Amino acid sequence: MDVITERDAAENMQALIKRVEHGEEVTITRDGKPVAKIIRVENDDPLLDVERRARQKAAVEGIRNLGAQVRLDGLSIRQLIEEGRR
Repeated sequence: MDVITERDAAENMQALIKRVEHGEEVTITRDGKPVAKIIRVENDDPLLDVERRARQKAAVEGIRNLGAQVRLDGLSIRQLIEEGRR
């Protein structure tokens, strides 16, 4: 873990973020005392999983609702495709 001053962090933020993206952890100090730690955010955040599952559930429900609204009037998918080609 690297330790840098608040001023150095502010002046080199882009480079600092790239380092953190690659797995480094950085502690930022003010007047020689640690005040913040920057770490990479992992993709397995439980909150993100909950949000993603909610979106997936809504998408599936939307597809089911659409299927209930579509009427094929006894035609097969193949017949509809052929009709669309005419």
